Amino acid sequence: MSIVNEEWKDVSGFEGYYQVSNLGRVRSLDRYVRAKNGSQSLKRGRILTQKIDRYGYPCVALCKAPARSDITVHRLVAVAFVHGNFEGAQVNHIDGVKTNNIPSNLEFCTSGENVRHSVAIGLQKGRKGTAHHSAVLTDDDVRQIKLLLRNGIPQSDIAARFGVGSRAISKINLGQRWSHIS
Repeated sequence: MSIVNEEWKDVSGFEGYYQVSNLGRVRSLDRYVRAKNGSQSLKRGRILTQKIDRYGYPCVALCKAPARSDITVHRLVAVAFVHGNFEGAQVNHIDGVKTNNIPSNLEFCTSGENVRHSVAIGLQKGRKGTAHHSAVLTDDDVRQIKLLLRNGIPQSDIAARFGVGSRAISKINLGQRWSHIS
């Protein structure tokens, strides 16, 4: 897509101040601003400089007195050009490239769908067992738990012994958690 085919739409919540394009650019619009002494001057619009945030996404700073907001460009493009937005939606980059912010590369999805897509295209690994950020048990613990379950020890006793809830033991028993450990 060339700049000749660039389409601009107002940024939601910043109408009359900023616009976003289908090429992933953001611009401010010409407007009059009031100085502290009461005088007004014309502030010319311009293409905004995009910074990369700590997660690798391009973002811009949008100001509308008295607040300033740092907003990711992909969210601005998606809200303006992509259909299917819903409460709590995340914006997914279909090709996995965080700087490719054209509408055909963006889609609205749930948090779970976003994570599954990220794992499916190899951006992150599905973490199992002790590699999972919230793991309390070790692989050896799970082997011992499975042995105790086979020997008929009550789940509540096993849970107390390993300092976890009965539900965790139940999920291990049903194969819903730690299924990779035999």
